[in-house]
Amino acid sequence: MTPWPSSENIGPPSTVRRKTNRRKRHPQHGVLTGKPSTIFKRGSKDMEKIVTYGRYAGSLRHLALRMKDGRESALRRAAEIFAGIIPQDAVVVPMPSRTGRATAMLRVAEYVATIRPDVLPLDALESDAHESMYLVKKRGDEPRPFAVRLVGRIPTGREIVIIDNVTSSGTTARCALSAIPSASVMAIAKP
Repeated sequence: MTPWPSSENIGPPSTVRRKTNRRKRHPQHGVLTGKPSTIFKRGSKDMEKIVTYGRYAGSLRHLALRMKDGRESALRRAAEIFAGIIPQDAVVVPMPSRTGRATAMLRVAEYVATIRPDVLPLDALESDAHESMYLVKKRGDEPRPFAVRLVGRIPTGREIVIIDNVTSSGTTARCALSAIPSASVMAIAKP
């Protein structure tokens, strides 16, 4: 039998309480909700934000990687998460991938709309093809802004939320916000 570490241990592992970030089910939609964290504020007078659901670690890291591979189970799980944190009656715009068009995130936006009928998915952004911001940062280079264009009509009177899988440097989010200044950005995870 392995001895327990001295006085710092309260008891066997089953009785040790760990502080966790509890997620609750949304009362109307039954999806998991959480308290998103702000990672970037676009100036003092402009209150639009980039928010994330959690840290790029553990299960969220695994989910984000599977989303990049386009796995349906991961895209549906991401849609459940977004459905729990996207505001009522929002327009959901998927972030373009590094190819310039929304691919996996477009499917996530469509899945969100099946869970939340009040949400309108809209493929309204395209960008220049660009290198992964993760790879740019990993190489030690500074991520550079790139052009993101509005290619669809945005309905008026509704909150606009641009969704993405991971926000690492904030460059992609800032570029998207330059195309739709009234939007906010929500991502699954941040490093």
